[in-house]
Amino acid sequence: MGFVLGGWPWWLYNLRHEWEALAYLFDGYGTPGGASFTALDRALGMLGLGLPTLYGLREPAAPGFPLALENLLILPLLLALLVDFLSTLRPRVRQGMTARLRAEGWVWLVFGVFAAIFVVSSFFDATGRYLMPLWTPASIGLALGIDRLRRFGPAMAAGALGLLLAFQAGTVVRLTQSGDGLQFQLNEELRIPARYDAPLIDFLTENGYTHGYASFWTAYRIAFLSHEKVIFDSILPYMAEQAGADANRYPPYVTEVAQAERVVWITQNFPALDRAVEAALAEADVRYRTRDFGPYRVYYDFSRRVSPRELELMLPGEA
Repeated sequence: MGFVLGGWPWWLYNLRHEWEALAYLFDGYGTPGGASFTALDRALGMLGLGLPTLYGLREPAAPGFPLALENLLILPLLLALLVDFLSTLRPRVRQGMTARLRAEGWVWLVFGVFAAIFVVSSFFDATGRYLMPLWTPASIGLALGIDRLRRFGPAMAAGALGLLLAFQAGTVVRLTQSGDGLQFQLNEELRIPARYDAPLIDFLTENGYTHGYASFWTAYRIAFLSHEKVIFDSILPYMAEQAGADANRYPPYVTEVAQAERVVWITQNFPALDRAVEAALAEADVRYRTRDFGPYRVYYDFSRRVSPRELELMLPGEA
């Protein structure tokens, strides 16, 4: 009932549009280059990439499965908790339905439903962020597993808990202290080191810019980090394959930017787009200034207000 009520906008949309959203789940995602993934491919992706990310064994943005020293230390503990669960399940079931068994059953139910949807549908991205619905049951499952260790004595359970917490905290600290910070982006060209965000936001606010045009990955990132002090129409492409597509997810942003008197354009590590922007602005006889913040390039101080929607940005390869 909670699932149905919590997802009522999705259900309502389906009822009003001949189950279009449900159909999209099965055949609407597509794959890069037109390739197709079988159910076995998706299952392997979830087991080999998704679940290790969920439990912290793999960084979401890692292009593979790097086995660091801390991973090799924590993996045996996770496997031991799983083996302990499976080996003690039958004796616990014989004791009758308990609160623990109901909790364990709920955890496995959530994982099972999610795995079924993942394998049966056309969805194929197991990189990490789409596993968010599993974070809560995964945490509860770990807590139940550690609690079962108390039959060997409180020190065993406390040691396992301490090891897990140290592993997770250490991983987060290590990533936040790295040059790029916490990353979720698999495409290396689209990764933006976190150290450039604050200087960019400071520059925009100090110069009175609260609206602009950017790509999808820049627009919502900066809007979120600035607490919507700066919002964008995300009409600019972030790669050649995405040129011409409208990546806006929130129409009120588009409306508000269209009404703004002063705007900036921001590109993100996309030289071909920079050349197209500069050519289009030159042809339109619009003067401007630029300022770089790492991979970000800001076009500002336009001689007149201009929108990418008014100009024709020709990227290499476009007709």
